Amino acid sequence: MKIKLLLGSIMLGLALTSTAQITISRNDLGDFIGAIFIQANDSTSPSTLSPGNAGANQTWDLTGISNNYQDTLQFLSPAGMLCSDDFPNATLALVRSGMIVYLYDDNSVIESLGFCGVMIPPDTLSVPLTPPEISITFPFTYNTSFSGQSKMKIQFPNNPSPPDSIRIVKTTNYTSLTDGWGNLITPLETYPALRQKFTRYQIDSTYGYFIGSGWQPVGSINYDTTIEYSWLSQNNPFIATITTDWSGNIQNASYLISATLGINDKKDISFASSVFPNPSTGKFTIALRNSNVNTIEIYNVIGVKVFSAAGINRRIYDEIDLTNYPNGIYFINIYTGEKSYKEKVVIH
Repeated sequence: MKIKLLLGSIMLGLALTSTAQITISRNDLGDFIGAIFIQANDSTSPSTLSPGNAGANQTWDLTGISNNYQDTLQFLSPAGMLCSDDFPNATLALVRSGMIVYLYDDNSVIESLGFCGVMIPPDTLSVPLTPPEISITFPFTYNTSFSGQSKMKIQFPNNPSPPDSIRIVKTTNYTSLTDGWGNLITPLETYPALRQKFTRYQIDSTYGYFIGSGWQPVGSINYDTTIEYSWLSQNNPFIATITTDWSGNIQNASYLISATLGINDKKDISFASSVFPNPSTGKFTIALRNSNVNTIEIYNVIGVKVFSAAGINRRIYDEIDLTNYPNGIYFINIYTGEKSYKEKVVIH
């Protein structure tokens, strides 16, 4: 009898473990256009962190990542954006740290086509990747893998000359392996997640353009290898990232603070609301489908309440003015006597 109970417990444990593994489809991630992600970055203590182990049913504890500064990732339609004519196949534009990364998304793969921005002021550079670099394939699950090679040429005027221009050629061989699944713990939340290990082997060659002799090699060839560990869930591709060098020394680490717009959120339709305009310049209105709302509260990304109103009991609430608050994402909590509902507004 004891043996039967023991075997039963083992089989139950195996069953529970097997159902914990997730698969991410492209549909799970929703519509990226309009999505905004805010990440916290660690600039003081990455050396004390660890990306943890590969394998099944892992627990990755990243609660040690500090929030020293924040970075915003915004996805937009590429139409009409700077350098968009250089990337006619782009379906997405990712704006981050003043740079625009052009992406191609066909529901089976997301590829990076290249980027545009001011790298060396005042010149704006457009840098295609040839061929495009694969970022992720779908369905995305444990042991998914892919590899490839991509090349970029970054060229800019040189002052003073000679040479008249500098060209940096970066050749990258990369491999990606979904090397683990389990639970990821960040300073804010715990997620069922898959881990992607993305390894880049990069060779940098520098050339100078000399009048009369054309392009000539200058300097030495540089070799570099980085490993980026990224954690994804079924509704978010940007939970956390740790980047190391080939020896395992951590170079940077980040985790998700908030995500809004474009991501699929399941809503109680009888209690739905809308915020308009959204994004806004600070003034917006909330339309409420449920007239039994009695309280509205608004918080910033660090949890400080910036607005509160009670006794609503109507469908359209008066215009709210947050123009005196910093730009960013604000969370709207809407309450009745029985339910609560959350909305988000972006002020820019």
